[in-house]
Amino acid sequence: MDTLGQKLEIDGNFATFNRDATSLVKTTNKTGDDVNFSDVRNEQPGDTKIYTAKVDYTKPLSKEVQLQFGGKFSRADLDNDLQSFYFEDEVWKNNIFQSNHYLFEEDIAAVYSKLSFSVGKWEGTAGLRYEASHSEGYSITLDSTNTRDINKLFPSASLSRDLTDQLALSLAYSYRIERPQFYSLNPFVRYMDPFTLERGNPLLRPEFSHSTKLSLAFENQPFFSLEYVKTDNIISLVTEQNEQFQTEAFDDNLDSYRKIGGSLFFPLSFIPGLDGYGGFMLYNEEYRDATRAGNAYNSNRWNFTSFLQANFKIPGEIKAEVSGWYTGGGQDGIIQYGPMYGVSAGLQRSFLDKKLDVSLSFDDIFNRFFHGKLAYDDLNADILSTWNNRIVSMRVSYKFGNQFMQKKKGRRNSAQEEVNRASEGN
Repeated sequence: MDTLGQKLEIDGNFATFNRDATSLVKTTNKTGDDVNFSDVRNEQPGDTKIYTAKVDYTKPLSKEVQLQFGGKFSRADLDNDLQSFYFEDEVWKNNIFQSNHYLFEEDIAAVYSKLSFSVGKWEGTAGLRYEASHSEGYSITLDSTNTRDINKLFPSASLSRDLTDQLALSLAYSYRIERPQFYSLNPFVRYMDPFTLERGNPLLRPEFSHSTKLSLAFENQPFFSLEYVKTDNIISLVTEQNEQFQTEAFDDNLDSYRKIGGSLFFPLSFIPGLDGYGGFMLYNEEYRDATRAGNAYNSNRWNFTSFLQANFKIPGEIKAEVSGWYTGGGQDGIIQYGPMYGVSAGLQRSFLDKKLDVSLSFDDIFNRFFHGKLAYDDLNADILSTWNNRIVSMRVSYKFGNQFMQKKKGRRNSAQEEVNRASEGN
């Protein structure tokens, strides 16, 4: 708006997702018992529409102080129709007890302001955000409605100071809300086998987190930090056994979650011929829930994680990279998991005056997957989660045209948060 930095930004977005998914579950009995399980087919068409509008205004009050404020409105409309069928007498029959047509609407209005200053070696911010939201989930099949209204203030603040030309110390605090993914709110049931199922939870509440972090930066890069996080209504995947002795998995709210610990990062450039970085993280995590399956649930564990990425050159003008990570196990809701690790490597060489790049990578040469243990109430289960691993890939790229043109800057649009909530889990 002027040469002093006064600026007005207006952003509007519309996003739509259409889903037409079909799943088929076939169960084979190999126990020798005379028991047959019906095949199950689920058809789940879905339609999601997201509308957002955002206005931001920036006003420099002086060379040292700047004021920002704005507002945002978002609306999400979801229409999901789960039709479940079982195969009997050579015919697919509708299962009225598992079919469900569910509508969900959510409106969020927010206004916010932020004051920033930079005086000498000191920099700081102070922000305040107010949100008012209304959500309504309606099951046409059950003629049941769940509504939720939230009206809250969310403050934030940060303060930093340059200690030397290379070192800077900062302290930051924020109070935030994290809403559940849209798919977690759908009260649908999906069977993985006759004894194991996943279901949604329309009563799922948002998380509210207080976070405080003390950081030390070296040449504007994170070096050392201490962190404390306290979250109420923490969303976690839980499992329970129902009256039919089936294991149900679903997202639910635990009473609270607390994390305290720190991290240390370091470069490898001080070693001749080597570049890259490494780090260590050590946290104590505590979960509490007074009503989990009718019994109090409390867990407290330490979690150690380390990682390393080293870049170096080998004969033949070849760039090499070796990376690895290790976590000593920890706690994820009511599931305890053991150590995991992975080691990868890559090679790259340039040709034709660095216009042609050829790279070869080897992912997860050595690895250990997720091994979890669930031992709570009347459940005792071992959990193994695997992923694609030991992947060998080759990439060839060629640079055309002017290599010195400035890249277009990325920009986060006003619907990004809602789009992430809609696309997660699909």
